[in-house]
Amino acid sequence: MTSHLPLKSFLLLVCLSVLLPQPSVSIPSQETITNHHQVNGLEMGKISGALSDKGCIAMSIILEGTLSSLLLPFENTLNTTTFTIFCPPDKAFFTPKYPQPPLTLIQYHIVPSNLDRESRESSLEYESKIDTLLHGHPLVVTTAPHSGHASINGIKVMEWDLYNDGSVIVHVVEDFFDPAFQTLLYPWYDDDNNCNKNGINKSGVNVAVSSSSRSATSWEKDMTVDKLFIMLAVVSLAGSVLSLGFCYWANRRYSEYSFISTEV
Repeated sequence: MTSHLPLKSFLLLVCLSVLLPQPSVSIPSQETITNHHQVNGLEMGKISGALSDKGCIAMSIILEGTLSSLLLPFENTLNTTTFTIFCPPDKAFFTPKYPQPPLTLIQYHIVPSNLDRESRESSLEYESKIDTLLHGHPLVVTTAPHSGHASINGIKVMEWDLYNDGSVIVHVVEDFFDPAFQTLLYPWYDDDNNCNKNGINKSGVNVAVSSSSRSATSWEKDMTVDKLFIMLAVVSLAGSVLSLGFCYWANRRYSEYSFISTEV
């Protein structure tokens, strides 16, 4: 199994290089280069290098090509200069659930606030809400009281503060966060879209992510279809069990009647 891991990593890099937008042939100006590699003071080269060294090569490539465009709409709408990014390792991409994660899922892993380990432990209690760049889909702190393992949306945080330059903070998590976790278990957080109890202002995010929210429709639709198939399978199984039970009961009743009629 271990011998196939380098091959899988190579194939993943090839797929990502094809899917991500390629650079233009024209020679960019110095201003364009600066805007591409720095957003709110973020050093993309350093962020990408830290992730690659930790085994998050896929997220490194994705952020290198998309982080600038993801953060650009929020430069003038959010009162923050710090963004926190939760990054899963490469093995999270080798699952049927998120083989090619949409940009909306990447937005769900970016928090528009300073959320280093110290801030999380001092200000965020169990079941606290954490707003993300994906409007209407917050994260939820699931670290149980007196627990030695921190978790968000039920996913373990493997390493805090992998990268922290004051403008961007990167943590490594065990797997992708699932927005359905909050929707199913904490639906009341959907109604509080302007400001959460931790003080993260979302008043300007509505306009900035309206187009991105619409692009998530197909992704959420796929999740709904999967749930529908699961429900149908459960109903079908329950029907089969009831049918077998009825046949068994009817057979017993018929055997009793046959025994009585024989004696008569």
